[in-house]
Amino acid sequence: MTETAGILGAGAVGKAVARFFLTAGWNVVISNSHGPDSLGEVIAELGAGAEAGTAAQAAQAPVVVLATPWTSAKDVLAALPSWSGRILVDATNAYKVFDPPRVELFDFGDRTSSEVVASLAPGARVIKAFNHIAFMRLLSPLPDGEQHVLFVSGDDAAAKAGLRSALEANNFAVIDLGDLATGSRLQQAGGPPRRAGPAPFCRVTDTARPASLADTWFAALTIAPFGPKFPECKAMAYRNSFGRLDAE
Repeated sequence: MTETAGILGAGAVGKAVARFFLTAGWNVVISNSHGPDSLGEVIAELGAGAEAGTAAQAAQAPVVVLATPWTSAKDVLAALPSWSGRILVDATNAYKVFDPPRVELFDFGDRTSSEVVASLAPGARVIKAFNHIAFMRLLSPLPDGEQHVLFVSGDDAAAKAGLRSALEANNFAVIDLGDLATGSRLQQAGGPPRRAGPAPFCRVTDTARPASLADTWFAALTIAPFGPKFPECKAMAYRNSFGRLDAE
């Protein structure tokens, strides 16, 4: 049986994530704030396996991706029925203003933006993913033997395993940063390794995993944008038992 992903948002992010799931062999139901009739060109662009739906219809899929601007997320989630344990992948960044070099983020105090998403979607199993990479590169090719890197976090191990199949089908090395509160703090815009903008795209040539969550700190820090040591984050590989990322 073919898996289905629901996409909340049909802008650049939503379309990129939809293509990602289609390439992994999934079907997608994509929605926007204007209704299914406005998505004819998007569906034609995405091709076979994609269909337009309302947000409520997209949210009935077993895996749903929140791919709206942060400023729309609350209203979109508030209008949806009970989640009943379905997976919600938070692909957002909590930008108040994103007009580089001017970047402003919403302040949630001690909570991460993904914890806010979880509070707005009671009953959903929330995973943080996709937000730390340039979306136009989700399906960019790599030389043989290399893989893209994607960080995920969430409180439900089974939910993360459900997403992993699509990620690995698209040649991603998945690094699990642990629970939602801990991992999404690393992943979110403005978090310790993320600073304020999207991270450069990374790739690995060996998919050995970090031995512990503590060991992922070094790995995560190497994807920080504007970092002096790894400005382009390219040709990375895990080269030791601690899962550290070295750059050539």
